[in-house]
Amino acid sequence: MEPFWSGYKSQFQSLGFIIYPIQRSLWVMPPTTIAAPSPYARRCHHDGQESSQPFSLMAHFGCARDRLQQDNIIKLIDKGTMEEQIYKYLAGCEALYDGDAFPCVLPPTAVIASPYKFTFIATPMWGPSYDIEEFSTIRGVFTFLRCTLTGLEFLHRHRIAHRDIHETNVMINWYCRDGKLDSCSQRLREHYSSSSASYALFDYDLALQLPSTASLKDCRRPALEAFLGKSEYHPRDIHQGEGHYNPFAFDVACLGNLFLYHFVEAIPTVPLLAVLFSRMTTHVIDDRFTAAEALAFFSDIEAQVPSGVLDSSITLKLDYGPLDDPDLYWLRLSPDDRIKWRSHRTPKLSWSTRVLRWLNTTRIGWKTIPSLFVETVKDMRGWAVFLHRMVPFWTGYKRHFQAVGITLCPTQDSDWLLPENTTPAPSPYALRCRCEGQNHPLRLYESPKFACGRDSLEQDIIFKLVDKGTMEDQIYRYLARCPALYDATTFPHAEGLSFLHDHRIAHRDIHESNIMINWYCGDGQDEDDCAERRRAHYRSPSALYALLDFDFSLQLPLETSLRDCRRPASQAFDGQDDYHPADVHQGERHYNPFAFDVACLGNLFLYHFADAIPVVPLLAVLLSNMTTHVIDDRFTAAEALAFFRGIEAALPPSVLDSAITLKPEYGPLYDPGLYWSRLPPSDQIKWQSHRPPPLSWTARVLRRLNATRIGWKIVPFVRRSLRI
Repeated sequence: MEPFWSGYKSQFQSLGFIIYPIQRSLWVMPPTTIAAPSPYARRCHHDGQESSQPFSLMAHFGCARDRLQQDNIIKLIDKGTMEEQIYKYLAGCEALYDGDAFPCVLPPTAVIASPYKFTFIATPMWGPSYDIEEFSTIRGVFTFLRCTLTGLEFLHRHRIAHRDIHETNVMINWYCRDGKLDSCSQRLREHYSSSSASYALFDYDLALQLPSTASLKDCRRPALEAFLGKSEYHPRDIHQGEGHYNPFAFDVACLGNLFLYHFVEAIPTVPLLAVLFSRMTTHVIDDRFTAAEALAFFSDIEAQVPSGVLDSSITLKLDYGPLDDPDLYWLRLSPDDRIKWRSHRTPKLSWSTRVLRWLNTTRIGWKTIPSLFVETVKDMRGWAVFLHRMVPFWTGYKRHFQAVGITLCPTQDSDWLLPENTTPAPSPYALRCRCEGQNHPLRLYESPKFACGRDSLEQDIIFKLVDKGTMEDQIYRYLARCPALYDATTFPHAEGLSFLHDHRIAHRDIHESNIMINWYCGDGQDEDDCAERRRAHYRSPSALYALLDFDFSLQLPLETSLRDCRRPASQAFDGQDDYHPADVHQGERHYNPFAFDVACLGNLFLYHFADAIPVVPLLAVLLSNMTTHVIDDRFTAAEALAFFRGIEAALPPSVLDSAITLKPEYGPLYDPGLYWSRLPPSDQIKWQSHRPPPLSWTARVLRRLNATRIGWKIVPFVRRSLRI
């Protein structure tokens, strides 16, 4: 540890930070610290003590003193992660550094870049060691409630979902690193009830920041993400097998459950706390308070409580029971209060909810119930489609669509019938095959989520049902505001993956089934003449292809680095895996979704087009740079597009028109030698520097270990623990 931190001393000094000395892997603080306003905390001082006792920290934490002579904790985080993005965002929030209106979120005092794949985050030193059970007054309880609600409201207002609400992630503005003396404990207990006491949320390694347009009520994220973080206070929002959850509502319920666990004993003294806790934790998620509503409600309670009540003593008893049974805290109210506020009481679980929860606890149910929700049910619209099939469902929306200039196509035996004629139109509309005398129905993936219609320009369009508030919904709304996608002169140049990545959208499901051609046949797809016309369209200059389907996609802020972006490695397994590279096969903790997209597209090219390399040798260089296992050397989508344009510009028309027979093969995806050997020896020597290097022995060993039944659990755990 000491050599590492000592190596950065000069860099920190240039930024105004003095690294504390280290003795035998223990940190040594200066004996005194000057008092300062928020966001800095108060340090416990020991009379007559001229030196501080050394203390230990985890290896990825350090200590330093800033130019204001205040104690700071320095944390190493992975570069390009959501955690780094959030800290950089918070560093620009001036409210976090206002001592008079501190919003109870621990801010960074500095975000310090390094030349390696990590970043230093400096934050004011606050105290993690406090005991809620020792709160002895209602005032101490109210201070904790106010601060944590204020912090959560601030984060949610900036569309940051914390996703790890727990008392270990709440710090107090009082710290002591010199030893647990009785006098120190007494001073801390006195601080709990003082007017200067404050608490702040921190730790964003599991947090998620969404665009400012995201709805706090309708936001939806994949249900699997609800299992992140410490689970003690998790509500049962996904225990019925739901496909999505609302991370903001989930945060509120987690904080409400934390309150219930610690502060039920305060309800007889301040009865309205029962209403607050009930509205924060209700299983009816649409009725659950937002953080702002909970803070406003609590502020009204606090304004009504006299000082004598705030200073009254209380003995707290920790109990998980109220989290599962609202009666255990609701019965602490007087009969009159129960009647008065019964509309706020958490309702009983419906029989269907109880059945789903029970089924979801069985060995078979926890697999089948979520699958049913994800594929067919999802929400009440999904129930309608699932139970009544698609025709009655879509017919019910005819007038709604007509009001916006869209006419639904007629149906026949659950298939859609396109009108016989379609007027040609420029991009983004496609060409329709002219099938004479044909009138076959069009089947849409045999899925009730899709429908056919015709817009005000008399063009055929496809409808898809997506869940409101999901990332897919957000991306479609964003793309609807991109003029380049609707301009016939710019659409052919808005090349798919490069365009998405320029707008920081990672597709995450690159596959030929998610690429469409601007030609369709709604009548006789299986007819020989239709097939011939389709093949002729492949060779025509009007042929275009477009990426679609964003149900696995992810949109990040525009300032996100395409090179350094990091997302949890578990997300690399989303989508169809035919062309997935081995970016997380060594047990990595994170992956770059943009580089992953490029490699997926490169592998798709390798599978289909390796036979084109003898005709156009430079394709080997392109495909090699798109799929190399050295991720830092991999092309971005823009670089791959620029390289391909250079190849295309250099080819004569005779080569472009030459015939070729393609044979799909997975071999080149795993062995670059299979396609590199198709080059003439002179070209192999000429472009040797672009050939993917052999795997190192460590990579081969890690891949081998990670492929075993035990290794795939142990290797990621070890890498996560050692942060490698």
